[in-house]
Amino acid sequence: AVWQRGLVCYAVFVGVCLVLGAHLTPRPDEIIFALSLPLWAIIPYAAACLILAAARLWLVRGHNRRRLVRSLVAKLRANARRLGA
Repeated sequence: AVWQRGLVCYAVFVGVCLVLGAHLTPRPDEIIFALSLPLWAIIPYAAACLILAAARLWLVRGHNRRRLVRSLVAKLRANARRLGA
């Protein structure tokens, strides 16, 4: 929760800076740089979450692993149907 709050605060900070700095007529490379600023925090956070989720999945043994995989697949399919509709 702390990481999420920090990322949201940082993204809001960058967004406010972009909005307030728009009247200074920035060059395109400055806009691209400002938009890519949050990526240094978001990409490692997403990678860590993926690694932890994969470790948790493989730590579950036997029947529980199959049940967990089926549950994840069912949730992904339900989300895909909901987003596609």
